[in-house]
Amino acid sequence: TQQIRNVKEVKIHPDFNGTNYNFAILYTDIKWEYNDVVKPIGLSHQDPRHCIATGWGLHKMLRQVYLTDPFEQCDEIYGSSLSNHTICVYCAQGKDFVEYGGPIVCEDGLLAGVGSSADPPCGTTQSPAGFSRVTIVQEWIKSV
Repeated sequence: TQQIRNVKEVKIHPDFNGTNYNFAILYTDIKWEYNDVVKPIGLSHQDPRHCIATGWGLHKMLRQVYLTDPFEQCDEIYGSSLSNHTICVYCAQGKDFVEYGGPIVCEDGLLAGVGSSADPPCGTTQSPAGFSRVTIVQEWIKSV
């Protein structure tokens, strides 16, 4: 069931600086009609484990990759310089669909992160991608 909405207002997180707090709330002209396909997602309250990243990238079909331990290889690369605002995942070569704004959803069905960085683009080499952690913005989301 396709639903088309127009965005009437955008609220960008006040602390967004190009790297951290990469979040915005979009308000639409018409409320969504929730059903089996269209429904809200809950926000995770803990660090992600056993998660799925999804996106289209250059493909016509939605693709996914399972992330069983998203931090291990990133810790080896970045060590303590990795921001606590970021969930770092390691991109396997050929997995070119992690997108800015794309989700990490974990086994509890909750949103843990939103795609915010991949340089070079995720999947072009074996490289890390960053997801903005939703736990740091939950109070802001509730307040807007």
